[in-house]
Amino acid sequence: MDYMIQNGETKWLITLRQKSFQAGKSTTLTKFYRIKVKREIRKAKKQFYKVNTENQKNHNPKSWHRNIKVMCNIKQSSKHIPVPGVDQNNFTAIADAINSKLASVSQSLPPLDTCSLPAFLPAHPVPTIQVWDVYSKLKSTNCSKSPGPDGVPSRILKEFACEISGPICDLMNASFREGVVPRQWKEAYVVPLPKSTPPDINELRPI
Repeated sequence: MDYMIQNGETKWLITLRQKSFQAGKSTTLTKFYRIKVKREIRKAKKQFYKVNTENQKNHNPKSWHRNIKVMCNIKQSSKHIPVPGVDQNNFTAIADAINSKLASVSQSLPPLDTCSLPAFLPAHPVPTIQVWDVYSKLKSTNCSKSPGPDGVPSRILKEFACEISGPICDLMNASFREGVVPRQWKEAYVVPLPKSTPPDINELRPI
C-alpha cells in the first residue's frame, strides 16, 4: 500500500512485530507491537486520504475518478461500434450511419393521413395547456441534466420558470391547434448504448 510505503515508521514497526513474533518473545511485547502497527496504519490511511483522495475529490474530481478506476482495476471498454462498409477511423460517417439506423424505426412508418381518419361526433376539443402546468414542470426540472441541442442549461429553465412558462404554453397550445410540432422540438442528443458484446449496429439502445 502507498500509505504504508510512504511511512517509514510504520514499516519499522512491522519489522519489529515480525521479529518479536518469530523470536517467540513474550506475548505482551508481541501484542504491544501489533496494536502499535494497527494504530500507525490507521493514522497513515487518514493522512493519505487527507493529502491525496480528499484533495482530489474536492478540487479535481476527474483525476479522483480516474484514480479510483485504476485502483479498482476497471478498464474502459472500447467505444467503437463497427459499421459494415464504413471506415472505422471516420467517426463522422459512423455517427451518421448510427443516426440513420435509429431514425429508420420511425421513418419506416407511413405519414398519417388525416383525411382517411373516421369522423366521430361529437368531436373532442383540442386539449389546452395551462400556464401553471408548464410552470410546475419547469420548476421540477433536474438541474443535473445536461442541456440539449439548444444549449439552454436546465438551471436556467428552473430559475426563470415564471418568465418563460407563458411563451412555452402559447407555443404548445399553437402546436396542438395546428397539428404541427416545431422541428427544433424533434432534435435531441442520442447516445447509442450497445446491447450486445461485441457492439453491433443492429443491437443499440438509444439513450
